[in-house]
Amino acid sequence: MSKSIVGHFKGKDTPHILIEVNQKCNLSCKACYKNRGTYTKPLALIKEEVDFAFTQRNLEAVTLAGGEPTLHPELHEVIRYIKAKGVKVNVLSNGLTLTDELLRQYNNAGLDFIHVHVDSHQKRPDAVHARTEKELDPIRDEILKRIKRNGIMPALSLTLYKSTLSQLRDVVDYVLATEYAPCVLVTLYSDTRGLSEKFSKRVKSSKNIIKTSKSHGEEEVLGADIEAYMKQHYGLDCLLHYSSNKDTNAKRWLFYIVLSIIRPDKTFEYISASYNYLKFQMALDKLHNAIKKRYNFAIFPESKALLVFAMVLSALMSLQPRTIATTARLLWMLMKPGNTISFNQFYFQQPAGLNENGELEFCAACPDATIRNGLVVPVCVADVLSPVIEKGPNDEKRNRMLLDLGLDSINVPKAG
Repeated sequence: MSKSIVGHFKGKDTPHILIEVNQKCNLSCKACYKNRGTYTKPLALIKEEVDFAFTQRNLEAVTLAGGEPTLHPELHEVIRYIKAKGVKVNVLSNGLTLTDELLRQYNNAGLDFIHVHVDSHQKRPDAVHARTEKELDPIRDEILKRIKRNGIMPALSLTLYKSTLSQLRDVVDYVLATEYAPCVLVTLYSDTRGLSEKFSKRVKSSKNIIKTSKSHGEEEVLGADIEAYMKQHYGLDCLLHYSSNKDTNAKRWLFYIVLSIIRPDKTFEYISASYNYLKFQMALDKLHNAIKKRYNFAIFPESKALLVFAMVLSALMSLQPRTIATTARLLWMLMKPGNTISFNQFYFQQPAGLNENGELEFCAACPDATIRNGLVVPVCVADVLSPVIEKGPNDEKRNRMLLDLGLDSINVPKAG
């Protein structure tokens, strides 16, 4: 069993949160139901949720999501409002609306990143004939390059199903052979409709949009599946993970950090960051938190000199002759004309669910939590636990029940 560092985010020190700006989408996905929604959150309410989020966490980054957030007519104002607070801003989008004009508007507002969600279980109008992950590479290329061209850092996102697990290698190969996807967020499919039905007696809502979705329990993928796959096909070990709120040995977020050297013909060779190097980076992050009172989040170095330095330092800190020799060979490759270096982070997240005792189990600290009705809630089950309320006060009775389910671990108690 390989060594893996347990993530150090806890409670208010978790540096990231997700704000949903709508419940509507222009695309149909197998794992989702947001295209059946119609709700657009008012700008005033979004700002209120952003302000509340800053009372709950020492934020370094805020992600805007939906639905499809770019359908919100005032998204640029939301970006500007968050950016004025001195943090990074990210948007999760399917990329369909991302014209050069809109990207320039977002760039001017201060947007830092866009994670583009593209996978083979979407009914994309720009990829009618694409049936596999490999066939979607031209679409990914086009959108990611357009984002980069307009001064925003591009990243990739997808949902992975049991039926597409065998195609994960095509996705990883694509990422390791491009400079346009330094970060890849992979959500492992979880049966939200099935979970909703199990919770229906405890969490009732007549407006719950999940009721319009279908259950695909046979498509669920677990973190253990990913660990086995990445080890078998790439020889990579998960070096950092976040455990669950119920079991410190369970890995619900899995992190892989890889440096690759890319040839002009898009073939590549790669090496993983070393365990000792990652421990060193974690120590630096704790020092940053001690000084700045917040942890780093979403760091994607682009400088060639910095990447080479990181590669050398990682190799030396590994104390492994084979790793040092491989790194020296890759750096020799980099000296050849036309070859480039790329830094890649792979994040695999397993959504919340019920454990064998019927308890709600989710990622400890929940880096991808959102705000629902005055509570911090894991975004992957927010529609199950606390559906969007368009009008009316917070449901204090519901909130107390949700805190009792375990959400007290990711909520800061109100003063007084």
